[in-house]
Amino acid sequence: MHAAASPATHRTLLTQLHVQLGNFLASVVRSRTFYGTLADTICEEYPDRRCWNGERVGE
Repeated sequence: MHAAASPATHRTLLTQLHVQLGNFLASVVRSRTFYGTLADTICEEYPDRRCWNGERVGE
């Protein structure tokens, strides 16, 4: 049978989880603009081709 984690261990794990979650959310925020504009940016580079930007085919 496993012993329950001590309150200090539990707090440490919660702190580590909180830090990891904060790091993940920060990386999502940094990447949001890049991925949000990627399709339009690619389609702008090839104006002579029909390019799907995720919503419609460019003309």
